[in-house]
Amino acid sequence: MRARGGGRPSVSAIAVALLLLGIADEGVRDARANSARAPVTDRGGSARPDIGDVRCAVEARRSAIHSMALRCRVTNLANTERHSDLVVAAKVESRFVSQRHYANGRLLRYPKAFDRFYRPQHFDVDYPFDRVFEMASRLAIRPFTDKIRRHSVFEAVGWWPPDDTSAPPGLDGEPWFLHEVLSRSDASVAPSQENMNGRLCNVVRIADFDVLWLDAERATLVRRDRFNGEPPNVANALRARRFS
Repeated sequence: MRARGGGRPSVSAIAVALLLLGIADEGVRDARANSARAPVTDRGGSARPDIGDVRCAVEARRSAIHSMALRCRVTNLANTERHSDLVVAAKVESRFVSQRHYANGRLLRYPKAFDRFYRPQHFDVDYPFDRVFEMASRLAIRPFTDKIRRHSVFEAVGWWPPDDTSAPPGLDGEPWFLHEVLSRSDASVAPSQENMNGRLCNVVRIADFDVLWLDAERATLVRRDRFNGEPPNVANALRARRFS
């Protein structure tokens, strides 16, 4: 058996993430009608979303989702010929992360490909191409578990298991999770909604560094652009393609 440490990956390394979100919680469908509040309309009948309504809908949705499984494709815009496919799942404190690497559409027998399993008191890792399986209980503590429990995907989608009472990660000292970001005093919602991949979205802007497209019906994140630099440029971009 081998033991490896290390911190969590930084979301700043993600240029584009194509996400397939599978939400594993039976209460979500029942909560959808209550969480997705209709936007306020003016006398002309056009949509005029309110930031308070958007925030309440997102918080209700987040509280209803107690477990989540995601399939993600992560690509760096500087080298689009290569990408990584991720499978990430979470429930309470337990986590699962699987990663494979590709070049020009071909699976690479990359030695750092892994399947990681974490549950309290246990942290196991399988390296399929090295034919190594690690089992460790003494490493099932921070900081060794940060690389899976605080994976950058959770930052990207702005979700943290509501039953996990440990502190979620942050990004460069700024609020990142949706319920935190939408509570900022400089968060504002666009006066009209936008169609994004067939979904009608409320568009929320936070100062000059974050723009969110939130499904008006489901109150889930469809697109997110994070900016930095002067003038601001897109540093991180998330696109959600399919929900189930």
